[in-house]
Amino acid sequence: TLLGGDTVNTTGPVAISITAIGELPDGTMIHRSGAKAGDLVYVTGTIGDAVLGLSLLRDKNSEKPALSEEHRTFLSCRHLRPTPRIDVIELVRSYATASMDISDGLVADCEKLAQASVAGSDIEIVKVPLSDAARAWLVSDPTALETLLTGGDDYELLITVQADQESEFKRA
Repeated sequence: TLLGGDTVNTTGPVAISITAIGELPDGTMIHRSGAKAGDLVYVTGTIGDAVLGLSLLRDKNSEKPALSEEHRTFLSCRHLRPTPRIDVIELVRSYATASMDISDGLVADCEKLAQASVAGSDIEIVKVPLSDAARAWLVSDPTALETLLTGGDDYELLITVQADQESEFKRA
């Protein structure tokens, strides 16, 4: 039975998987199970870039959608070189009631956080942050919105914050 972890496919001679393990001071870990009714949901960065980058890499000769070379490069890099969001560690530890990475797509990971917190969730699609490259893709292919929201490997963070801390969180 496959329970989880990295499952990949390659035609190359090598596959490398790296696992990083760290420690936190006692009592400072933010779990995915801490969200409460009324909390606000935020994400770091932009959503959907990695899945679009993967699509470009799989079909390098595709001219659709009509994207600039800059946008193609950006999306490919978002898939090939995800950036850990260590820049927001203290922000998360100071304000988040719950948090997790977005590796399986915004919709699936928001559902996982909600289930772990025994809560519900709503995603306001018009407020989901998208890169200029993803917006350009959507101009050519509006049906890609579902892929943006459900595709994985963005490795941004999903964060919930108490509504009464919204202003302070945004300032920070």
